[in-house]
Amino acid sequence: FVRFLNGLEKVEKTIRFFSRKRDGDFYTCHGDDAVYIAQECFHTMSVLKYIGRNKDVPSVCVSVKNFESYAASLLTERQYRVEVWDTNKNAKGGWECVRRGSPGNLEGFEDVVFNGTGECQDTPTAVCVQISNDAQ
Repeated sequence: FVRFLNGLEKVEKTIRFFSRKRDGDFYTCHGDDAVYIAQECFHTMSVLKYIGRNKDVPSVCVSVKNFESYAASLLTERQYRVEVWDTNKNAKGGWECVRRGSPGNLEGFEDVVFNGTGECQDTPTAVCVQISNDAQ
């Protein structure tokens, strides 16, 4: 897996989540993505584990509930792209990208961003309205 991970091209402002279904559903992030999720979402580096032969690749596990929250935040507030990779024995390296979203293209993550109801998640929003009595 680490060899496959190292072979992936790193795309700026993109976080990759890897779907794991072995012992219940959860996701993992690795490398710089794991460090970012640990710092910005968990607010601690203690959630990082290290994988690989030399234990030099940071990794973090993310529950489904946290994934949904973080993915929505990454796409709508932080302006990141999000990818979800899942196992596929026919794909190169045994993994394939099954979902891809960006701030301008939420199609792959509508269920996450809109909670399946068509309404956006509770995300802080500011609105400015100026009312004027100028009769021009």
